[in-house]
Amino acid sequence: MKVVYIDLLFITNLIPDYLLLRLTSVLLGRFVRPWRMALGAVFAAVCALPLYLLPLSVYSALLAKAAVCALVCLITFGRQKLTGVCTLFCGMSFAFAGAVSAVCWLGISDRISVHGTSLYANLSLPMLCCAAVLAYCLMRLVFAGGRAQRGGKKVTVQASLLGREVRFCAYPDSGNLLREPFSGKAVIVTSLSQCLPLLPPDAAEIIAAESMPHLCFERLCRMYPRIFSLIPYSTAGGSGLMLCIRPQKVITDGKKDDRVIGISPEEITADGCTAIIGV
Repeated sequence: MKVVYIDLLFITNLIPDYLLLRLTSVLLGRFVRPWRMALGAVFAAVCALPLYLLPLSVYSALLAKAAVCALVCLITFGRQKLTGVCTLFCGMSFAFAGAVSAVCWLGISDRISVHGTSLYANLSLPMLCCAAVLAYCLMRLVFAGGRAQRGGKKVTVQASLLGREVRFCAYPDSGNLLREPFSGKAVIVTSLSQCLPLLPPDAAEIIAAESMPHLCFERLCRMYPRIFSLIPYSTAGGSGLMLCIRPQKVITDGKKDDRVIGISPEEITADGCTAIIGV
C-alpha cells in the first residue's frame, strides 16, 4: 500500500505552481505582485490534494484541473484577458505534468508520480529544501538576468527632450523584455499621462487624439524626425504596435542610460510606480 504524505504533496505542488505562475507573467509581459502569485500558488497546491487523493476519471480530472487553473489565474492575474491567460497557464501546467509522467514511465524516478494531474514526490525534507533553493536560484538567474535584484526596488527615471524634462518612478520587472528592433535599446513602459510633460504640446495633442499609434506615427515623424519610433509587442492576450519616444537624455538612478520610453495604452501602477523597466 502506497503511503502519501499530505505535507509533501502540498509542497511538491506549491513550488512548481509558483514557478509556472512566474513564467506565465513573464510570457505575458505583465507585472504581477509577488503576494498574488504566492496566493495563487497556495490555492493551486491546496486544490492538488483532492485531485491527487480522490478516485477521478481522466476526463473528470482534466475538467477539475481546468477549473482550478481558471480560478488560479483569476486570483493571480485578475479578470483582464482571462481567457488568454488561462490558455497559457493550462498549457504549461499540462506540459509540466506530461513531462513528469514521461519521466515516471521511463522509470527514471520511482519516487515521483502524477495522479489526477497533481504531482507527488516522496523525497526527504532536506532534499526538498535543496530543490527549492536550487529552483529559486535558477529563477533569479533566468528572470533577473543574473543580477541580484531585490523585489520592490524602485528606479528613478529622468528624461529630457527638446528642453523639456520629466521624472517618474519605475518598477524593475523581468517581464518587460521589449526592445527596439533595429537599435536593440530596451524600453521603459509608461502611460501617456506620464509622458505629457516631455512631449511638445502639438505632438501630445496628436497622440492623445489618436488611439491607434500607427495612424499618427507618420505625421509625428514629419514634425519631429528621429524622435518617435514604433515597436511591435506580443503577449498571450494580444499583440500590436507601441509608440516610443527617443529622449535626448535618460538617467536611471543617477546613471546615464540609453533606453527609450514606450507609451502604454493603459495606466500603469506597480507598487506605487507609474512605469515598468526591465532588469
